[in-house]
Order: sequence, then structure tokens, then C-alpha cells
Amino acid sequence: MVGYGSEDDHFVIELTYNYEIGGYTLGNDYMGIFIESGELHKAIEGREDARKLPCGKLQITDPDGHWFLICPGQGPPKVVKVGVRVQDVNKSVDYWTNQLGMKIVEERDGGRVTMSYGEGQCRLEVRQLPEGTKLDRGSAYGRIAFAYPDDKLSKLQEKIKAANLPIMKELVTLDTPGKASVQVVILLDPDNHEICFVGDKGFRELSKIDPKADELIRHEIEKDNSASWFKDGKKKV
Repeated sequence: MVGYGSEDDHFVIELTYNYEIGGYTLGNDYMGIFIESGELHKAIEGREDARKLPCGKLQITDPDGHWFLICPGQGPPKVVKVGVRVQDVNKSVDYWTNQLGMKIVEERDGGRVTMSYGEGQCRLEVRQLPEGTKLDRGSAYGRIAFAYPDDKLSKLQEKIKAANLPIMKELVTLDTPGKASVQVVILLDPDNHEICFVGDKGFRELSKIDPKADELIRHEIEKDNSASWFKDGKKKV
């Protein structure tokens, strides 16, 4: 997990490295992660790998091709929005608002709608794909996760079932050796974007910051040599 602070107060990113896979194919489902920081914006502006957009945001790309959009702002860096593309923005908004309880906070031309679960929380933008363009998830897709009251997870699942909507993983308790157990249910929106709702009680136990995490992961990366398995464009072990 990487982020700008505790998961209690920040949207964080889970990076998964699968040793047997040498590469992933990006689809057109992922749009970008929006980070707000005047300091970061200033530091990146002018770099060769930073593209300045007409709106003033800076677009940079990670080593795997994912877009990050840096917005000017006050205070420390913070992830403020996650953007995904959808086949039918109206169906998507209906699902996220009427089934999952998000509220619309902004609508823009071009089929762009931003929603949120509350003030100060990371927002979700769904953006309409151009007419005639099919959604392609490639092989690099992930999922978005939200903490949710434990005693309401079952009711959420019942609501989705009653609407005859897909559930990827029904409500289950996952055990983590030596740590808290968590309840999770994984849903699929109209575009098969995966949405994981995690019981808040267990989540808050598992999401505590490990003060040695940064040091430990960097140490493991330095001694890892698995990149050599994929020389000459080899895709799998």
C-alpha cells in the first residue's frame, strides 16, 4: 500500500507484483488518479515527462502507463479523485447513485460525472467513452475499495441481489494470520469495474500504518532479481 497518509484519512493505492507475469496490457477503462498539491505541481512542471493540459493540470505517466493528473492546490499532497471510463455514463451514474448511494457533485460536458460519498472524501469520476468505442479492460485492471459499516454489508448485498445485479464475490469473512479478520463483498458495475466493500471494523485494524513499511519494501526490492526472468521481452516465467 502506498499513499500520502493513513488509510483512515487518505485514498491509497495497492500495488501488486505477480512474479510469474512479465507485463500487462492497458485497456481504455482506466482514466487517471488525480492528486492535488501546489508543491508537487511546481516540482513537476517543466519536466520532459510532464504534459501540461489546457485546464492547468499536469499529466504524468507511471512505468506501466497509468496516468496521474497533478492539480494545483493548498496543503500536503492528497489523492482527490479517481477516474474511470464507461460505456454508458447514464447507466453508470444510476448504478453508483441509486444502488451504491453515492451523490453527484459535478457534471460536465462530454459525459463526465463526478460523485462522492461525502465531504473531504476521494471522489469518483465516470467518463463516457467516445461513441462507437467499446470498453477494453485489457489485463492490467484492478478494483476500487471502500470501507463500509459491518452491520450494513449484508443489506447491501441483499439490495444488489434484489435488483438482479452481478456480485463477483458474495459476502465472506477473510482471515489474515496474526491480524484482524475482515468482511468483504465484491460487486461489478455495468462495465464490470470491480468494487470491493470492506467491513470498517476489520479494515481499521488492518490499515494501521507500519512505521517500517517503507524501509522494508525498499530493502526487498533492492535484493529482488526477478526482472531478469523476463529478459528479451519474455512475458511469462
